[in-house]
Amino acid sequence: MIPQEYKDKFDRLIRETQEVQDFAQTCQTNNEHLLVERLSDVNHYLARTAVMLAEAKMIHDKSVLDSYMSYDFTGIPASAVNKMVASMCGETSMIVNWLERLNSALVHIGENMRTQISFSKEQLKLTRSGY
Repeated sequence: MIPQEYKDKFDRLIRETQEVQDFAQTCQTNNEHLLVERLSDVNHYLARTAVMLAEAKMIHDKSVLDSYMSYDFTGIPASAVNKMVASMCGETSMIVNWLERLNSALVHIGENMRTQISFSKEQLKLTRSGY
């Protein structure tokens, strides 16, 4: 249950998250220069997903609040109410989880790329020194 005033923002978040996901899933190269360029892109997307995650959490919180306010849960056990509200907010919860995992994956992708760049530089040093 996405509040109407956040529907456009939520749809934009879905599209943008899919774009970042597609970027993260593309194969990496062993070319040091391309790795450096791609690392810059990873850092850009890492910063962007942090903002997107904050926006998604705000929409999710608003969805939860609206769900509680939209229905009369009188007489229903609190645990059942929480489950009902969680199921009503499944879409917003999904995008929050997706962005958290995508942000974490970008951190690891960046670390992996830095390792590959360092390895390439070390290989170049060894090649130049004759080993």
